Amino acid sequence: MVLATPKLPTTFSLESLHTMKSITFEDPLAAVATQFIEVTDQIGVILSHPVTEAA
Repeated sequence: MVLATPKLPTTFSLESLHTMKSITFEDPLAAVATQFIEVTDQIGVILSHPVTEAA
């Protein structure tokens, strides 16, 4: 299983931190975890179907 590399958070300068009203930082590991759960859900769906032979 191969997961995409998460985007790293944006870099902020002290000046931009001072002038912005609010800042949110996203956790890159949360993106990896979300993608992993989506992939495992897809695998679960595939594995729930019966295996049939190709004609």
